[in-house]
Order: sequence, then structure tokens, then C-alpha cells
Amino acid sequence: MAGLSAPVTGTALVFSVKQTGRSLTYIAAALAGTALALTLASAIILNRTGLENYILLCLRSYGVEACLQHFGVFQGYVTSPNGTGDPLLDHVRAFLGFGAALILYLAVGLCGWFCLGKRGGTVPALSSALMLMMILGWMLSATTFFFDAWHIPTLLIVAAAGTLTTFSTRSDHYYDLRDPAPDRAPTPVEAVAKMKPGHLIVAAANGGGIQAGAWAAQVLFGLCDPKIDPENKFRPSLRLISSVSGGSLGSACFMHWLANPDDAKTPDVAASSSSLDEVAWGLGWTELLRALLPWFFSGLIGRGRALERAWCRNSSRTPKGCQQMDLPLSNWNARVTSANSPP
Repeated sequence: MAGLSAPVTGTALVFSVKQTGRSLTYIAAALAGTALALTLASAIILNRTGLENYILLCLRSYGVEACLQHFGVFQGYVTSPNGTGDPLLDHVRAFLGFGAALILYLAVGLCGWFCLGKRGGTVPALSSALMLMMILGWMLSATTFFFDAWHIPTLLIVAAAGTLTTFSTRSDHYYDLRDPAPDRAPTPVEAVAKMKPGHLIVAAANGGGIQAGAWAAQVLFGLCDPKIDPENKFRPSLRLISSVSGGSLGSACFMHWLANPDDAKTPDVAASSSSLDEVAWGLGWTELLRALLPWFFSGLIGRGRALERAWCRNSSRTPKGCQQMDLPLSNWNARVTSANSPP
């Protein structure tokens, strides 16, 4: 298993070093993670016999094995088709493997939860993808073994489970509504009328993901550069911004910088910072739990809220800046009315 994981670990290490240039940090982390994994694997292998025998003794002492034999649907868990071997022992081993994988999955997920929106970032996207494939592999293997007695395809079970959870309203995501700011939102005519006599500039930013957001932020921020606009004519003349999708993120980073220059990062840096790790964390943990058991995990945040926390972190240099970035758009009303910001 260590040999099979080596290509993935090596590839991740190479790409991480190329992106950040911190080779020593990532090499040390990879070596520490490898040592920890080998230590845990060795401990499990060396102590598994005693643990397996203890679990088997408990199952047989409390009549669990006899109960499984009584019900025909669980016959494959205790009886071998050719009469050789001990299927129950094999399932105990599989259960121990799944238990170790589940503990690792939950531990990494909780670590990512506490790191959301913080400077160091959350669980890397590659780790989230590997964790998701690992836990799905265990679950689908168990499902396949159980329903194989009736020759039911696994995809049919997955489709049935997905249909069942879809009809639950708890599987839906809801927006948390906030009270708007007391200031009334100005109309476009009022916003334009507040500007000083001169040229009227209207900016439009199209969509296209992080590339569109970075381009919009770079252009708006670049036009404010004193080297390009020494007389500072662009900023007072910019009264309206129309944007969509990725362009909206670039516009938001620009507006955040205008309103909080001391607490915000420059828009070009903020809009081009990656938030893929937070999206992958949301898919790999909270949204998987919501998809499987929406009746119990409907209160968990999704990848959308995790993405918003990443935007707040990427665009701010201080905790105050993060709080300002997370405020509703209605908080801009007063600045737009006073002609300090474009709507």
C-alpha cells in the first residue's frame, strides 16, 4: 500500500513545491505524514490478531453469530459457500479497516472545519478527493456484498438512495437572511446624480471563474494606479459596476479595497487567490453527509459557505477586514449615496 500511494504523494509534493516554492516545508510534512502512516499501520498489523479474537469472542458469546445465521439475508457473513475459511473473521477484519478509515476521515474533516477561513487554509483539495474516494470505496464495497445475494446492481441501490434523499426537504440548502442596513438603497439615477461634473464611467465585468474575477480586479485596481491616473479622475468618475459570476468576485474585492484600504488586500491579489481547497472540503465532508443522511446533517454548511469564508480570508489582511467582507451588500448603501463608492 505504501508503494501504491508513493506516486500520489510524490506528484502532490512536486506540484505544491512548484506553486509555493516552499520545498523544505512540504518535504518535511510529507516525511512526517509518511512516518505517521507507517507507524499507525504497523501498530494495527501487530495488534490486529488480539483485537480480532476479542471481537470474535464477543460476537459469539453474545449470540450475534447465531442471530446472523438465523436470518438468511446475513448468511454470507457467517457461512462460507464452499465450507472453508471463516467469513465472520474476514468481515471483522474489514470492519476494523473501515473503522480506521472512518476515524481518519472524521479527524481530517474536523481539522478542515476548524481551519476554514483561516490564514493557513483548510484541507488540500487532493486530500479531500482521496478521502472521499476512500470512504466511498468502503461503503460501496459493503453495499455490493450485501445486495449481491439477490444480484441487485450497486448503481441501482445508489440511484434508489439518491431518489429517497432527494424527496427530503432537509437535503436542500437554504440562504440565511439577514436584516438589511437601515440606509435606503439609492436608485441608479440617484447614484449618478451624486457624482461631480465630469465623465461618467460604467464598468461591466463578465463571468468566467477565477480568471474573470482576477482580470476584473486587476483592471479596476490598475486604473486607480497613480502612475496611470496621476490626477485621480477614474475613481470619482466610476459610478456603476455591472458584473456576473467570476466578475462579481473581482468587483467585490475591488469595492472591499475601496471601503477598507487598511484592512483589505489589493484586489488583484485577493481575486486571484485560490479557494479550491474549501470547495473540495465541502464536497468531501459536509455535502457527502448531507447527501447520505440529510435528516441528521441538514444543519451543516455546504461548499458555498466554505467558499465565502475563503473569499473573506483571501481579500483581507486583518480579522476586521474579514468581518467587513462578510457583511450584506446593503451596508454599501450609505457609501453609494455619499458618492464614495459605485453601486
